[in-house]
Amino acid sequence: MLTVQDLHKSYRVGKRTYEVLKGVSLTVEQGQFVAVMGPSGSGKTTLLNCISCYIPADSGSILLGDTELARLDEGALAQVRNRQLGFVFQDFLLLDGLTVRENILLPAILGGQVQTQTEARADQLCDVFEIAAIRDKYPAEISGGEKQRTAVARALINQPLLILADEPTGNLDSRSSRAVIAAFEQARDVLGAMIFMVTHDSFAASFCDRVVILRDGIVWRTLEKDGQDRPAFQDRLLDAIRDMGKE
Repeated sequence: MLTVQDLHKSYRVGKRTYEVLKGVSLTVEQGQFVAVMGPSGSGKTTLLNCISCYIPADSGSILLGDTELARLDEGALAQVRNRQLGFVFQDFLLLDGLTVRENILLPAILGGQVQTQTEARADQLCDVFEIAAIRDKYPAEISGGEKQRTAVARALINQPLLILADEPTGNLDSRSSRAVIAAFEQARDVLGAMIFMVTHDSFAASFCDRVVILRDGIVWRTLEKDGQDRPAFQDRLLDAIRDMGKE
């Protein structure tokens, strides 16, 4: 379980201090797919970077399971990022000189954990995300959706506790976006993954179990899907965004 409690983060530019996060609290449970939405400048990316500890929070706590991430030293943090966190970025960040299968195995290779069962897991992930037919191809030879599904599989190779996704559909067409969201759904439903996604896309967010809407550094509203069908949930999201605009 991910627990973020009363998180604050400010930036100082010259003599001015800009408060970006103003006491954000949220949770993500195992097997949940949660999105964060909000206008530009609301603190979405800063929140993601604080959770991954790539930037330090000013105050508050970030618990991954029983581990308080902010209290770890750099060596321990590096281990957590490699073994307990999986990352999916907008720009894929696949290595052109490696095949799809080799890209999926990369976190395990960097962590010195490539064993027979790891290679078998890479093959299983290729099957789950329907990229087995392209496992020996290189990134330049595959589509955007296939690249992003490869990136999702790579994020899962070390069986992390949490996947952090930063605008994973931002550069994709609608068909490729749907393929990527389907990959996240499979990760949740088949592999029990816990997924935390930052997005501006209400279509992508409408597939999630919960959507947290940030505004001006605070949690403005949280919407639970509660079994609602996807189009109806997207309508609720759009209504909430319109309400925020009116305010």
